[in-house]
Amino acid sequence: MNDSTIDEDHLGTERRRGNTYKLLAELLRQPDEEVLGLLEETEETELAVDPAALRAVETDLQTMRVDHAKLFVGPYELQAPPYESAYLHDDGRVATETTNTVQTTFLQEGFDIDMDEPADHVVAELEFMYVLVLREVEALASGNEAEAVSYIEKQDEFFSVHLDQWIDEFAAKVRQNAETDFYEQLGAALKRFVGQERPVLSGRIARLENGESLPSVLSNPPLATDE
Repeated sequence: MNDSTIDEDHLGTERRRGNTYKLLAELLRQPDEEVLGLLEETEETELAVDPAALRAVETDLQTMRVDHAKLFVGPYELQAPPYESAYLHDDGRVATETTNTVQTTFLQEGFDIDMDEPADHVVAELEFMYVLVLREVEALASGNEAEAVSYIEKQDEFFSVHLDQWIDEFAAKVRQNAETDFYEQLGAALKRFVGQERPVLSGRIARLENGESLPSVLSNPPLATDE
């Protein structure tokens, strides 16, 4: 890969990241034929995680809907609350100041998830990351490196301040409480992808702060840490 210019390899890497955020968000919505079709239609080469385990499990829609409701919707106690605020308060409260902060961030970026849910819902936060990556890709494709860098910085900030504060615990609850193989595997895929993203984003910020060029930042693996 030529690390002096933005090329198709760079764009492909970023598109795969964005596609994965988008697919995971869609798979956490109410299951239907369209959602399952998206899983089947998305090529493995278009994603940053391998979808084989998800595709291999049985997907009876009625059974999935029951499991989805128990995990994320109710009416009884949620087994895997899909809200950031539920994980940041000992009493599991939702629609708190955290929710308002996320909503403000969305408004600043002109982002509207069009969901009848609080802004800190897992689908909304994953969709927002997808939008930030998509805007980065658009900036890269148009040659606007300064704008692309700004969206990389926004990805890192939202990920570290919000998504990374709770998503591992959420994914663990999904895996532990799922009654279907589909949601167990979805929890595993979510944890695996977030685990990949964590060093990618922090490493890119470190490289940018070290004065490396954007093509170099996108071409190289995360910087080693002392952890």
